[in-house]
Amino acid sequence: MNYIIHTPSAARLKKEILDRVLEKADANGKGIVTWQVAETDGSEKVLVHTSDQWAEKGCIALKQVPGRNELQVRFHYWDSWEDRNNVPL
Repeated sequence: MNYIIHTPSAARLKKEILDRVLEKADANGKGIVTWQVAETDGSEKVLVHTSDQWAEKGCIALKQVPGRNELQVRFHYWDSWEDRNNVPL
């Protein structure tokens, strides 16, 4: 699944999302405890769900679209943790 978010600053939005998940709190101070930031083999930071239902089943990649004010949000999922390496980010 793929979403495109049009924004005045894709870099700032991506940083804000990653920072909030790392801080475990949204802009209002409410908890974000079921997500974490992980790093792929290619050093790309992705969001990973940590609850038992979806743990190790997928991730959300945030990519800036070069030359455009767009943030591409790509949802990736797999059947088993071992299969994650076969999913292109």
